[in-house]
Amino acid sequence: MAHSLNLTLKIGQDAATQKKLAEFVQLFPAVQAQIAAAMKDSEILHFARVVVIGTEYIQVLTEYDGDRNAYTEFFRQKLPKVFELVFGLAEGAPPWSQLQDPDAFFNFSKGLDIKPLGTSLSNDPEDHFVFSAYGDRTVKEILAALAKADSTN
Repeated sequence: MAHSLNLTLKIGQDAATQKKLAEFVQLFPAVQAQIAAAMKDSEILHFARVVVIGTEYIQVLTEYDGDRNAYTEFFRQKLPKVFELVFGLAEGAPPWSQLQDPDAFFNFSKGLDIKPLGTSLSNDPEDHFVFSAYGDRTVKEILAALAKADSTN
């Protein structure tokens, strides 16, 4: 079953951080292809989106397969500049240099992961309520099935 990530960061309200937010929003279309390529390369990501709520919050919302630590480390390595920008907006975030440590990055991210309501449908109590229309199928299994279906058409 896919896990969810609801990474939610409170954005600093000072003028310098608000300027960085405006720059990030303007820059995002230019880095979107790089982000999408990393997501595709992961072969574990079902869905992803980045949401800015007013000028107060930024969220990275995903559903993914597999180990939480491996997932976090994959994206820390593949998209360091993006996460440096995102975490640079957050109130109380440690300096980016401290988040170069895989454990520090994981623990900081985990602390910002807002869990869904409800109880888990899987054997993992950290999942809470995450519905999947295709059960425990992984991204790799789904893509393989789609490729097979396409080849028979």
